[in-house]
Amino acid sequence: MDSKIRSGHRGFEIHVDSNLDFKTAASRRDFTINSIGYDVIEKKLLDPFYGTDDLKNRTLRAVNLGTFIEDPLRVLRAAQFCARFELKIENQLFLTCKDMVLKNMLDELPKERVFEEIKKLLLKSQNPSYGFKLLKEFGINIYTDNIDVADEIAKQLTSNSQTNLSLMLAALCYNLNQAGTEGFIQKLTNEKELLNSVIQLVRLYSEIDIIYANSMNDYSLYKLASKIDIDKLLILSSSIYFAKNSSKTYKAGEEIYKRAKELDILSKKLPALLGGRDILKFGLAPSEQFSKILHEAYEAQMHGEFKNRDEAMLWLKEYLKKLKL
Repeated sequence: MDSKIRSGHRGFEIHVDSNLDFKTAASRRDFTINSIGYDVIEKKLLDPFYGTDDLKNRTLRAVNLGTFIEDPLRVLRAAQFCARFELKIENQLFLTCKDMVLKNMLDELPKERVFEEIKKLLLKSQNPSYGFKLLKEFGINIYTDNIDVADEIAKQLTSNSQTNLSLMLAALCYNLNQAGTEGFIQKLTNEKELLNSVIQLVRLYSEIDIIYANSMNDYSLYKLASKIDIDKLLILSSSIYFAKNSSKTYKAGEEIYKRAKELDILSKKLPALLGGRDILKFGLAPSEQFSKILHEAYEAQMHGEFKNRDEAMLWLKEYLKKLKL
């Protein structure tokens, strides 16, 4: 048994009682759908708080409103459960959550624990917007006007949870400037790598439409692939498009996907044919100029001036001649 003895998510006193009956133990659970058990000996369902009825009725109900308020994290869990399992929240539970937010009870929660619940809402819901609307109704200020884009992202999730998280967060703040994006993400987490990933997606997502509008060419795609994974950018760009348009066809995305796949740069940049060791073969000592030479070589490769190692070495030889090195 646990009992709340002070504020904070660790402010519980735990007592172990091996003789505790199931109903008493289940009475400490948050929601009735989480209070269902199974007797493996008698092979029967244990449901003292009628959680199965609530499941059938698609309703999220608290086991005990009096003990529910002891853990303010449950407010966030209520929103993400409703979104993940497509449940409607029972009115008294809704009012309790709203009252807990009004009393600033969530202020005692560490940012990390709040973010864990937000991640579940984003990554495990078919329609994250439902959960975010509920959070807004509770009075929690984690909301943007772009939640419909997050719903579109949910239809295109990858096998990488970190990529999905970056895409979801980018969807929520795609139309914010960098300062606004940083402020939104930092309100949720201090993860710098995640922040940088979201900023990059937000900064570059419009490149898909710009490249297509400007008569797409291979150089523009090679250049884009050198900055970011094109397949990730396409997910964000197409989700924004579908959230705004009723059309089921995103021509810019389809054409760029097709050509990037042909060039084998959907999730990686064009491999450089020349490196520092190649410059050394011409008798040059390592210097700061190497980086400039390699940059020019990569630009030339992206422009199609050479397409294999032999052509690359010939290009380098002529380039160094012009530099008189």
